[in-house]
Amino acid sequence: MRRADFDAVLLEFESIIHDNGFTGSKGVYRLPNGVQCTFMLDKFGWDPELGWGFLLDVQDVTRKDKSRHVPDEFHIQVGPHDLVRTLGRDAIVGLYADNDVMGNRAAGSWFLFDHAERLRSVLRLMLRPALTHVRTWAESVHAPTWSGGVVR
Repeated sequence: MRRADFDAVLLEFESIIHDNGFTGSKGVYRLPNGVQCTFMLDKFGWDPELGWGFLLDVQDVTRKDKSRHVPDEFHIQVGPHDLVRTLGRDAIVGLYADNDVMGNRAAGSWFLFDHAERLRSVLRLMLRPALTHVRTWAESVHAPTWSGGVVR
């Protein structure tokens, strides 16, 4: 599977992303308050046992400093481990019932997929809860009481 295949499947789900208040396309989406959400593929690419992985890289780009760096407290990465409480570990691991190796790593940092149909299954399960997680974080970052990673 190539990057173009990932992009084609993600395009099938863009209406869900836009319905959740995000604008943008091709894996880079923004909320009106300046929070940017990027679907980031594993830089090491395809793994014969694990397929490929992606996560959501989220940052408040309105907080960039002079060198255009976003401080750590305004940057998160959303993966399966962030959604275990919402979706349940069994639901996440269930996506990989036919692949024990992937199933054992399913609730880690990366959303894993080895073919287009599995990617569709992963997106069907996790996309709405992940976008809700991003929106909740974005609202807390923009709350008037935000103070370096701790909401007071």
